[in-house]
Amino acid sequence: MTETSLTKFQLPMKFLLLDDHPFALKSLEDAVRSIVPNAEIYSYSTVEDASNALAQSTFNFVICDMQIQSGKSLDVPLYCYRERVPFMVFSSHSNKQLISDLNQLRITCMINKSSPTEELHEGIRNLLNCKKYYCSRAQQGSNLRPPDYESGD
Repeated sequence: MTETSLTKFQLPMKFLLLDDHPFALKSLEDAVRSIVPNAEIYSYSTVEDASNALAQSTFNFVICDMQIQSGKSLDVPLYCYRERVPFMVFSSHSNKQLISDLNQLRITCMINKSSPTEELHEGIRNLLNCKKYYCSRAQQGSNLRPPDYESGD
């Protein structure tokens, strides 16, 4: 990541992480911290808590699971879409319908939880630079490729 890629975001960068599995949440925290050591990371295990945090504070980036036991799973991506917050889905579900629904919300990155750590890191790096990235499992499971939203469509 270059210095110029960080200049469009105020420092320190704030990340909101949402996953209802503690191990997955810890893995996300560690991955973000390995790439952005000074990041402010706010972790939540319920959609309600994450939604409240989004309503009360500004975040530069959001990473969330799509299968949360409590709340509506699309609430957080919908918020990110409306507010133009770059977000990444970190989920074990990468079926064609889910990715199609998320494409309509201008998802920035999608990483399957069973993907290698290198792909998670690559997804975070692309998220930081607002570039589309779908891990190989998401691409294989859906026959879709990341759309190009840079044109403003």
